[in-house]
Amino acid sequence: MNELELESCQPGSHTYKTLEQPHVDIPNILNRQFDVATPNLFWCGDITYIWTGSAWSYLALVIDLYGRNVIGWALSDSPDTITTKKR
Repeated sequence: MNELELESCQPGSHTYKTLEQPHVDIPNILNRQFDVATPNLFWCGDITYIWTGSAWSYLALVIDLYGRNVIGWALSDSPDTITTKKR
């Protein structure tokens, strides 16, 4: 009987660009005040990439800041606007 061997396949290091200033077209409404007293008042989102064994997939999440719960998500094989549009 053959033994199964697991091998870690971590992606290589990634360098992020250091920005001098925030994007000028997007207003900073929250001003980093993330403690919210009412549900569904402020939502935030992010996109990350995940290695799925044969290709990169992109995960977009929307979180309600009140309860820190995921309220929506989308998974795609490309980081485009279709991944992040309202469904």
